[in-house]
Amino acid sequence: MKIIILFLAIILVTNSGPLSAQTEPEIQELNMLLEQQRYTALVNKVCALRKKEYYKNAFLDYCLAYGYCQLNRPQLSTEWFDHLLVSYNGFSSEGRSELKRMRSSCQTRESASSVAGDMINYLRAMNSEGFDGNQAGIESKMGIPSLSDRVSEIDFEHTTFDTKNRQFTQQQKAEACKYFKGLINDDSYSCDSSKHLLVFYSDNALKIKSHIREMEEYYQYYSKEFNLGESNRLITVFYCTNRSGLDFIAEKIHNIDVPGSTFGYASSADLVLLSIANSVWLGAMKHELFHLMIRSFIGDIPAWLDEGIACYYESSGLDNNVASVNMRNYRTNIFRSLDMMRAESNDELPVPTVENFTNYSWQQFSGLPGDLMIKASLNYSISYVFVKFLSDNNKLLTVVDAFRNRTFTETQTGDEAGEELTILHIRPGNEILTTALGMEMDQIQAAFEVWCVENLDVNPYRKD
Repeated sequence: MKIIILFLAIILVTNSGPLSAQTEPEIQELNMLLEQQRYTALVNKVCALRKKEYYKNAFLDYCLAYGYCQLNRPQLSTEWFDHLLVSYNGFSSEGRSELKRMRSSCQTRESASSVAGDMINYLRAMNSEGFDGNQAGIESKMGIPSLSDRVSEIDFEHTTFDTKNRQFTQQQKAEACKYFKGLINDDSYSCDSSKHLLVFYSDNALKIKSHIREMEEYYQYYSKEFNLGESNRLITVFYCTNRSGLDFIAEKIHNIDVPGSTFGYASSADLVLLSIANSVWLGAMKHELFHLMIRSFIGDIPAWLDEGIACYYESSGLDNNVASVNMRNYRTNIFRSLDMMRAESNDELPVPTVENFTNYSWQQFSGLPGDLMIKASLNYSISYVFVKFLSDNNKLLTVVDAFRNRTFTETQTGDEAGEELTILHIRPGNEILTTALGMEMDQIQAAFEVWCVENLDVNPYRKD
């Protein structure tokens, strides 16, 4: 059986997003509002916080779902529960089931109040895990799948590592270097830095100086291209030259065993990325760096857009701050091999339509337990190609901005001492995409297929 070689990195996330987003006074204020059952004030506070850097995360969005439920807004509460289930990949299967149960319980006024105790306990648990504790989970099954490999859920929810002491600013590179060196406890690792990054590498790493410069160039490119603004958060990069190095650093830094098929991962809990790199390949690091940076203001970015853009840049190069991408690579070759893969796997391996993959939850995108892993590979590849289609039509930044600003508000009188309640909605992905492109979904699908034939010499949707 032929092996299809793929790079599909993993993202290490917590349920609440980057841990240092909310400050202790803000956390205390949210807890106080919960204790006092001042749900209008809670919702209004969260709506204001979500506008800030690193504040679009599952914890705050759960506050909205819970707050609206308690305010007897079942439809609005459901909207935010659905957003949680689709937009974040740090929930375990058990956590997702609990969210679904709570969503159902909020459908009627009577049941909303009956589960108030359960919901507030769940919220407090999230708060503890997200801010006072150090738990994190990996939601990933990707790597180098054969045509027979199947997805199985990997649960690292009980893995713990320090996060409070990792909230470094860019002025604290020396402190961060000392801190992480103490964890590694291996003199063969050195640390260097650029303006925005702290980089650890083994002494036998080749071309590390030029690679650090290149990573810094990509940091500045992503920041400018996607209007992320200046951030004072320090991103720490562990440059691993081989599998044993990646396994060693992952165990020392995050206390985890990395799946053997994984090339690298990014931890939004502490803004740390680990990846295998060598003298000619920095693709995994470019990929993971994008994930960490885009989540600054689009923490709820949909799976297809996050992974599609990260894949787009992993094989790119920068020339005078302009990115160029070679589309003849393993991600597009997968479509030229579909007939062979279908025959060998005894599976239809359908390529998801634009309407399908742009509406997938993270779990659907990465594969449900028992799915053939190659199906998730198709999701990554078709999203990557669609991102190139958007870029060629000068619509990529428009789409990114639309998802970044996908909420809209109404204001009306609330129930607490005449306070005005902020009603915050989420625009559906279909609406965002059709508005940005000025076409209906079937027209987008048709235009995309024509573009594929003209630019890839293959239509992924046509079975020969």
